[in-house]
Amino acid sequence: MEDTIWIEKPNSYKGVSMNRKKYYLIRDAILSTVQEKSVITLEELIDMTKQKLSRSSIHEIAWDFLMAKQDLETKGILKSIIGVEPTRNN
Repeated sequence: MEDTIWIEKPNSYKGVSMNRKKYYLIRDAILSTVQEKSVITLEELIDMTKQKLSRSSIHEIAWDFLMAKQDLETKGILKSIIGVEPTRNN
């Protein structure tokens, strides 16, 4: 039996299960990226997370990334702000 974790989804949607090791690798990469750069676009977050995971065995992370991100948002650890462009210091 694969070691899995239950992923919470927002708005009371039914959650999903994910491989526990994969979840924690992706979650830690997301949280590390957000600590480095507190305001970030989704595209930047995906790219930086992929870079952090490039040495791991995870190659295709799109679905798993979105599930882990939604889980972090549901738990109040991350917050998405829709329609706001990040401020950049030049």
